[in-house]
Amino acid sequence: MAKRRRSGRGEGPRGPKGGRREPSIPLGHPDHPLEQYRELIDDWDAFLEAIQRPEPAILRTNTLRISPEALRERLEQAGYGVEAVAGQRELLHVVDESPGPVSDTLEHWLGLFYMQQAATSLAAGFLGARPGERVLDLCAAPGGKTTHLVEQMEGKGTVVCADVNENRIRAL
Repeated sequence: MAKRRRSGRGEGPRGPKGGRREPSIPLGHPDHPLEQYRELIDDWDAFLEAIQRPEPAILRTNTLRISPEALRERLEQAGYGVEAVAGQRELLHVVDESPGPVSDTLEHWLGLFYMQQAATSLAAGFLGARPGERVLDLCAAPGGKTTHLVEQMEGKGTVVCADVNENRIRAL
């Protein structure tokens, strides 16, 4: 009988390539795992609606290669609707992807930006790494925060990356 390996972080079953599998119980069903939080949430229906909305397409400019302003101009010339994200200079919100997924652009393939949730980008900003410093990133995969730290350090310094999840670390 084969043994099942678990990451040790209390995570549930894994889907293909180590990603989270969708629960087999439909959202809103009384046996869905989120039902345990119903009493904590004032407007349950609004909560269910909100978690089903797609995440906004946010990209973080690779400031070692291009300025946010120049990237925005390039994407707008290609037909994308792009807005700045208040308080986060490196981030751009793609509001119109009618030319196609922004992740399929030449700018993405050239490494001019990284697709990242706005909240995730806060971690590197709070740390405030500077050129010449050494940073240990113990939750490094898939690499967004790590590359953001390298950009903050202007490519000068050391970032050591690790992650407990073997499947996620392959992305590094």
